[in-house]
Amino acid sequence: MTKKLPVWRKIGYGLGDLGGNLVYQPPWLFLLFYLTDVFGISPATAGLIMLSAKLWDGIFDPFFGYYSDKVHTRWGSKRPFLLWFAIPFGLAFAMLFYGPALPANIKPVYAAITYTLLCTMISVINIPYTSLTAAMTTSSEERNSITVYRMILSTVGMILASAAFTPLVEYFGNGLAGYRSVGMIFGFSAAVLILICFLTVKESTNTNVHQRFTFRQVWKVLVVNKPYQRFVSATFLQFTAIGILCNAVNYYARYVFWQQSDSFFGWQMTSESFKSIGFLAIFLMTIIFMPLAAKISAKFGKLFWMRWGTLYLALNFFILIFFDQLHSVCLILILLNAGIGWTAVTLNPWSMLPDTVEYSEWKTGIRCDGLLFGIFNMLFKISAAIAGVACGFALEIGGYIPNQAQSYSSLITIKLLIGVIPPLLLIIAFFIMRKYPISAALHRQMVTDINERKRAAKQENC
Repeated sequence: MTKKLPVWRKIGYGLGDLGGNLVYQPPWLFLLFYLTDVFGISPATAGLIMLSAKLWDGIFDPFFGYYSDKVHTRWGSKRPFLLWFAIPFGLAFAMLFYGPALPANIKPVYAAITYTLLCTMISVINIPYTSLTAAMTTSSEERNSITVYRMILSTVGMILASAAFTPLVEYFGNGLAGYRSVGMIFGFSAAVLILICFLTVKESTNTNVHQRFTFRQVWKVLVVNKPYQRFVSATFLQFTAIGILCNAVNYYARYVFWQQSDSFFGWQMTSESFKSIGFLAIFLMTIIFMPLAAKISAKFGKLFWMRWGTLYLALNFFILIFFDQLHSVCLILILLNAGIGWTAVTLNPWSMLPDTVEYSEWKTGIRCDGLLFGIFNMLFKISAAIAGVACGFALEIGGYIPNQAQSYSSLITIKLLIGVIPPLLLIIAFFIMRKYPISAALHRQMVTDINERKRAAKQENC
């Protein structure tokens, strides 16, 4: 029976994702808007900047994941990266939102360089960090428990990044001055929390034995692992949908909702306050519902809630397309409901990914956590890039002009980016995962077979 991990270690691990989300989320939520309406770059150019950085990430992540599998230190194979790169990670974030006074033709260059640097730093932190779930325990149940702690604290980070980011920007002077100050505060806080994670987490399982993989072996791992293929395809669509939603909500708040705004229990809402309250509603409900989502996953299987929670999320955003005007209270209620489904795209993918790693080891005898996690992170980031460039070009085609009343075609474009395209992608993901084969029983059998195989090999070598 696998020993349970202490709660403080799970909390320490979760603090790493809290810090990570202070850096991951603001670019996902606000970068396109910042580049177009604050830094002064056209939507199409801003979208291309985000795409180019993520394409670089797409090349870098699998190679870095492959390299990380070869690292061996007294701290383990994954933890050292948290120590080595925590400070550069925070500095890169501060540089992105520093926004120096530059000629108009140089601004895109600065944005491209700093965002590419940040994406690289996110890779060297996030790939080892996510791999730690598999390195801390081989128990599927304990991994689910670890992921619950991680995702609760991750969601706290999301709340801080979404609900506090804009008010803090306003507090520190709005515009570039506000973004600079918040960039430094968030960057420093993220670095400290990553270092705390390094100090509290321990790699308890030997997931990274001294193996050397040929290209043919790596290709075999990817071809044989059908559950991994299905899993990453579905999560790619999920993350793309969420990326489009997070980018589009800034424009929805400012140009759609605000034009029809009303009081929220006596408080007259502005576009900026709606963004904060809207994200707070989603992420607060995510935290509240997370323990119940974990219980549902434990009782009916991780796959059950990943699929049906995703469908529930899709339906909540699809509702918005049918309303030209909606009272703020009704809208917040819809977003609270969406927070229930949001757990399916935050909790389950990260707890299911390590199981697919064991599947490839079970089938081939080859374990390469870093590579599989690296490919997953690559697709996660490419989905964010596609979301950003899709929103940027859609707005450009729809006739979007920053800081002005929008045309009918521009408003329709914004509504489609909220209520049609993301739900459609989520529904496709729901059907892709229909035949995902790894159940709790199969995973226990896989771990048993792998351990027996290792014991037999050890006895032969004695």
